[in-house]
Amino acid sequence: MTIIIEDGTQVVGAESYVTTDFCDTYHANRNNTGWAAIASSTLKEGYIRQAMAYLETNFRGRWKGTRVTSVQMLDWPRWGCQIDDVTLGQVAYYIPYNVIPLQLQNVVAELALFAVAGFLDPNLQQGIITKKVGPLAVTYDPYSPQSPRYPIVNGYLRIFMTAGNGSGRMSLSRT
Repeated sequence: MTIIIEDGTQVVGAESYVTTDFCDTYHANRNNTGWAAIASSTLKEGYIRQAMAYLETNFRGRWKGTRVTSVQMLDWPRWGCQIDDVTLGQVAYYIPYNVIPLQLQNVVAELALFAVAGFLDPNLQQGIITKKVGPLAVTYDPYSPQSPRYPIVNGYLRIFMTAGNGSGRMSLSRT
Protein backbone atom coordinates (compact mmCIF):
# COMPACT_ATOMS: atom_id res chain seq x y z
CA MET A 1 0.00 0.00 0.00
CA THR A 2 1.40 3.39 -0.95
CA ILE A 3 2.38 5.56 1.98
CA ILE A 4 0.11 8.57 2.60
CA ILE A 5 2.10 11.81 2.91
CA GLU A 6 1.28 14.80 5.12
CA ASP A 7 2.04 17.89 3.06
CA GLY A 8 0.86 20.55 5.52
CA THR A 9 -2.83 20.39 4.60
CA GLN A 10 -3.90 17.87 7.30
CA VAL A 11 -4.13 14.94 4.89
CA VAL A 12 -6.65 12.33 6.03
CA GLY A 13 -4.86 9.12 7.03
CA ALA A 14 -1.37 10.66 6.73
CA GLU A 15 1.42 8.28 7.73
CA SER A 16 4.61 10.17 6.94
CA TYR A 17 6.23 13.50 6.20
CA VAL A 18 8.37 11.99 3.41
CA THR A 19 8.13 9.79 0.35
CA THR A 20 10.50 7.02 -0.63
CA ASP A 21 11.77 9.36 -3.38
CA PHE A 22 12.65 11.97 -0.73
CA CYS A 23 14.60 9.34 1.25
CA ASP A 24 16.29 8.06 -1.91
CA THR A 25 17.55 11.56 -2.72
CA TYR A 26 18.45 12.38 0.88
CA HIS A 27 20.56 9.25 1.30
CA ALA A 28 22.10 9.39 -2.19
CA ASN A 29 23.28 12.94 -1.46
CA ARG A 30 24.98 11.66 1.70
CA ASN A 31 26.42 8.47 0.19
CA ASN A 32 24.36 6.32 2.57
CA THR A 33 24.55 3.16 0.48
CA GLY A 34 22.54 1.11 2.98
CA TRP A 35 19.35 2.83 1.82
CA ALA A 36 20.12 2.31 -1.88
CA ALA A 37 20.64 -1.41 -1.21
CA ILE A 38 16.99 -1.88 -0.19
CA ALA A 39 15.43 -3.70 -3.11
CA SER A 40 11.82 -2.54 -3.04
CA SER A 41 9.84 0.60 -2.34
CA THR A 42 7.48 -1.52 -0.20
CA LEU A 43 10.34 -2.31 2.18
CA LYS A 44 11.42 1.34 2.19
CA GLU A 45 7.88 2.42 3.03
CA GLY A 46 7.89 -0.01 5.95
CA TYR A 47 11.08 1.55 7.30
CA ILE A 48 9.60 5.03 6.85
CA ARG A 49 6.51 3.95 8.80
CA GLN A 50 8.77 2.63 11.59
CA ALA A 51 10.61 5.96 11.62
CA MET A 52 7.33 7.84 11.89
CA ALA A 53 6.08 5.59 14.69
CA TYR A 54 9.28 6.29 16.62
CA LEU A 55 9.05 10.04 15.99
CA GLU A 56 5.36 10.33 16.87
CA THR A 57 5.51 8.20 20.02
CA ASN A 58 8.74 9.59 21.43
CA PHE A 59 8.27 13.30 20.76
CA ARG A 60 4.53 13.92 21.09
CA GLY A 61 3.91 16.64 23.65
CA ARG A 62 7.44 18.00 23.39
CA TRP A 63 7.00 20.17 20.27
CA LYS A 64 6.60 23.92 20.40
CA GLY A 65 3.15 25.15 19.41
CA THR A 66 0.00 23.10 18.93
CA ARG A 67 -1.40 20.83 16.27
CA VAL A 68 -3.46 22.69 13.65
CA THR A 69 -6.51 20.45 14.18
CA SER A 70 -7.45 17.95 16.84
CA VAL A 71 -8.20 15.27 14.25
CA GLN A 72 -4.96 15.34 12.24
CA MET A 73 -3.09 12.05 12.35
CA LEU A 74 0.43 13.39 12.88
CA ASP A 75 2.00 16.03 15.14
CA TRP A 76 2.74 18.35 12.21
CA PRO A 77 1.67 20.77 10.84
CA ARG A 78 1.58 23.05 13.90
CA TRP A 79 0.52 26.54 14.96
CA GLY A 80 2.87 28.70 16.98
CA CYS A 81 6.20 26.91 16.56
CA GLN A 82 8.61 29.79 17.11
CA ILE A 83 12.18 29.38 15.93
CA ASP A 84 14.24 31.19 18.55
CA ASP A 85 17.37 31.86 16.51
CA VAL A 86 15.55 33.44 13.53
CA THR A 87 13.85 36.83 13.31
CA LEU A 88 12.33 38.85 10.52
CA GLY A 89 13.65 42.26 11.48
CA GLN A 90 12.43 42.67 15.06
CA VAL A 91 9.63 40.12 14.70
CA ALA A 92 9.93 36.51 15.92
CA TYR A 93 9.81 33.83 13.21
CA TYR A 94 7.17 31.11 13.36
CA ILE A 95 7.02 28.05 11.12
CA PRO A 96 4.00 28.61 8.85
CA TYR A 97 1.02 26.50 9.95
CA ASN A 98 0.92 24.64 6.61
CA VAL A 99 4.61 23.69 6.39
CA ILE A 100 6.39 20.47 7.30
CA PRO A 101 9.94 21.67 8.08
CA LEU A 102 12.75 20.20 6.00
CA GLN A 103 14.67 19.35 9.18
CA LEU A 104 11.75 17.18 10.29
CA GLN A 105 11.69 15.44 6.93
CA ASN A 106 15.45 14.85 7.21
CA VAL A 107 14.92 13.24 10.62
CA VAL A 108 12.39 10.81 9.16
CA ALA A 109 14.90 9.85 6.45
CA GLU A 110 17.63 9.34 9.06
CA LEU A 111 15.39 7.27 11.34
CA ALA A 112 14.25 5.17 8.36
CA LEU A 113 17.88 4.27 7.69
CA PHE A 114 18.42 3.46 11.38
CA ALA A 115 15.35 1.20 11.16
CA VAL A 116 17.07 -0.83 8.42
CA ALA A 117 19.75 -1.77 10.97
CA GLY A 118 17.24 -2.88 13.59
CA PHE A 119 14.37 -1.90 15.83
CA LEU A 120 14.47 1.83 16.68
CA ASP A 121 13.00 1.51 20.16
CA PRO A 122 14.17 -1.83 21.58
CA ASN A 123 13.35 -3.20 24.98
CA LEU A 124 16.63 -2.58 26.78
CA GLN A 125 18.16 -4.26 29.75
CA GLN A 126 20.75 -2.95 32.11
CA GLY A 127 24.32 -3.66 31.03
CA ILE A 128 26.10 -6.48 32.80
CA ILE A 129 29.47 -5.98 34.45
CA THR A 130 29.56 -9.17 36.55
CA LYS A 131 27.06 -11.86 37.67
CA LYS A 132 27.86 -14.82 39.90
CA VAL A 133 26.61 -18.24 38.80
CA GLY A 134 28.56 -20.88 40.65
CA PRO A 135 32.16 -19.88 40.12
CA LEU A 136 31.11 -17.29 37.50
CA ALA A 137 30.21 -13.71 38.49
CA VAL A 138 28.29 -10.91 36.64
CA THR A 139 27.83 -7.29 37.83
CA TYR A 140 25.20 -5.02 36.27
CA ASP A 141 26.34 -1.61 35.12
CA PRO A 142 24.12 1.01 36.85
CA TYR A 143 25.21 3.65 34.31
CA SER A 144 24.56 1.76 31.10
CA PRO A 145 22.37 3.57 28.57
CA GLN A 146 18.69 2.84 28.96
CA SER A 147 17.69 3.86 25.45
CA PRO A 148 19.27 4.27 22.03
CA ARG A 149 20.70 7.68 21.18
CA TYR A 150 20.44 9.34 17.78
CA PRO A 151 22.61 12.51 17.87
CA ILE A 152 21.64 13.64 14.36
CA VAL A 153 17.99 13.54 15.40
CA ASN A 154 18.88 15.74 18.40
CA GLY A 155 20.57 18.24 16.15
CA TYR A 156 17.78 18.53 13.62
CA LEU A 157 14.90 18.68 16.11
CA ARG A 158 16.34 20.89 18.85
CA ILE A 159 14.89 24.12 17.39
CA PHE A 160 11.34 22.69 17.33
CA MET A 161 11.30 21.38 20.91
CA THR A 162 10.30 22.97 24.19
CA ALA A 163 13.23 23.41 26.59
CA GLY A 164 11.57 21.47 29.41
CA ASN A 165 14.26 21.37 32.09
CA GLY A 166 15.38 25.00 31.83
CA SER A 167 19.05 24.06 31.61
CA GLY A 168 19.38 24.89 27.93
CA ARG A 169 20.22 21.24 27.31
CA MET A 170 17.78 18.52 26.55
CA SER A 171 17.84 14.84 25.87
CA LEU A 172 15.80 13.71 22.92
CA SER A 173 16.14 10.03 23.65
CA ARG A 174 13.29 7.63 24.26
CA THR A 175 11.16 8.50 27.30
